[in-house]
Amino acid sequence: MSEPQLRIGSLSVRVPGDDRGAGERLAAGLHESLQAVPIARSREFGAVRLRVTVPHDAGEAETLRAVQRALIQALHQE
Repeated sequence: MSEPQLRIGSLSVRVPGDDRGAGERLAAGLHESLQAVPIARSREFGAVRLRVTVPHDAGEAETLRAVQRALIQALHQE
C-alpha cells in the first residue's frame, strides 16, 4: 500500500509589502518542495490559511522555509 502524498490543487501566497512576483515565486517553491512531504493519512483541506511572521529583512529563501515549516505543522495536526 502506498503512503498518502500531498496533492496541491492550487496554491496562492500573498506577501504583504512585496510584489506579486514574490508571492508567485514563493508559491512555486512551496508547491515543488511540498510534493514530496509524506502525510500521516489521507485528508482533504478545502483551504488552509496560515499567518507566518518573518523578520522584515528576510529573503525569499528564509520566507519559504518559514512557510514550509508552518504548513507542514498545520498538515500534521489532528
